[in-house]
Amino acid sequence: GCEAVALDIVPDLNVGLGRGYAMMADAGVAYHLIVADGENSPFAPGSFDLVFCCGTLHHAQDLAGFFDNIHRVLRPGGRLCAISEPCIAIWDDEGRRLADSAAEELELGIHETLPTLPRYLAALGPERWAFEQLLPGDAWPSASQSWSEVASAKGARLGLSSPRGLLLWLARRLQGARQGIWQTPVYPQAQTDPALAQAEILSWCGGALFLIARKK
Repeated sequence: GCEAVALDIVPDLNVGLGRGYAMMADAGVAYHLIVADGENSPFAPGSFDLVFCCGTLHHAQDLAGFFDNIHRVLRPGGRLCAISEPCIAIWDDEGRRLADSAAEELELGIHETLPTLPRYLAALGPERWAFEQLLPGDAWPSASQSWSEVASAKGARLGLSSPRGLLLWLARRLQGARQGIWQTPVYPQAQTDPALAQAEILSWCGGALFLIARKK
């Protein structure tokens, strides 16, 4: 078995760390519950083999500092797994999107951000991590599709097989051109065509970021 620690800044029984009691009772397991700030977690260096975040990173006041702390508490070779992290397109307007989707949270004083993929990766510090997965969580190929075909169908990559995908590609590039963005950022982490297609989808379409990275 594994020894696990759950961390949250909110102790509330319904919306915060307190939910862990119900989860433990339902699953018949036990783990530690600690009220703490993930950007300043109270753990010694090299304490964990795995750090798991679900819809967490976009709440950070200092995203780079959050990643620094995750890197610090992981053992060499330990992994960061982050899922369901909102990621907007590189041409999108973060302020407008937050006003549309997170006005209630912002009014309550909840810190919300909507980073782009380049912003996530710059904060992460790619030189310190070996990337294993950078996936768009809400786009997945069918059994007969490749990632390149998915990217083309969603307008993240130029392709001629889908008229709708071509129109989406033109629309996204026009949006990018208005912001002075003409091409996909360079991602050294994307060493294969499927990985590049996944990065293109996150870059031009946005979505939910699923990330697995290993500490070097």
